[in-house]
Amino acid sequence: MALISLEDACEALASGSPNAALRAVQEAHETLEGVDHTAGVPVAHAARRLGVSAPTVRSWSARGALRAVPGTSPAQIEPESLRVVGRALAELRARGRDREWLRALLEELEDRAARRSAAVSEGLDQLARGELEAA
Repeated sequence: MALISLEDACEALASGSPNAALRAVQEAHETLEGVDHTAGVPVAHAARRLGVSAPTVRSWSARGALRAVPGTSPAQIEPESLRVVGRALAELRARGRDREWLRALLEELEDRAARRSAAVSEGLDQLARGELEAA
């Protein structure tokens, strides 16, 4: 029933009926609320949703970008975490097509790498202590 409601929502949106689409989505939500389901999304499904590989999802989970559902085996990803990362990834992909934004991002990353350099760090410290004058 939920699938039928979601298909109805898609058709309503396509025909320019946002109120009907909203009602259909609400029906799908009510249908799914009564269904017993797992707390998370399997890694393979998360990978498909994000357009990345399963090892990438596991890596992002290990690094904290995606939250795993505790105690699940095989591992599952928390849905809200998946939504947040999915939105961010979609925005990055869209902006990645913008050459100026991409150039600015690369320059920022290069600046961050340069600031980690011991020589640059020491120079900034000397400047802060007033031992150097800005050029």
